Amino acid sequence: MPSIVSAIQHLSIKEATLLMNELEKLEKLFYHWKEHNMEHAETYHKWAEKTARLGQHKLSEILTRLSYDAKAMDKLFDEAVQSING
Repeated sequence: MPSIVSAIQHLSIKEATLLMNELEKLEKLFYHWKEHNMEHAETYHKWAEKTARLGQHKLSEILTRLSYDAKAMDKLFDEAVQSING
């Protein structure tokens, strides 16, 4: 994958600056989304435990899978940031 620098070499200074500003914003968003994603994963896990105690085992399994999948997304947020930073 080409680095950001090589990808913007053909752009004007103004275009390159705008692109870099957008990428900086996106990087901050990835950190923000990652933080909230983990909060959601914890909430899903807590509700999985609650629904299991209520005898709602199918629902508990679904919430457990949601929690697991949300935690797996954590790595994708890290990969996205690494992609921006080269």
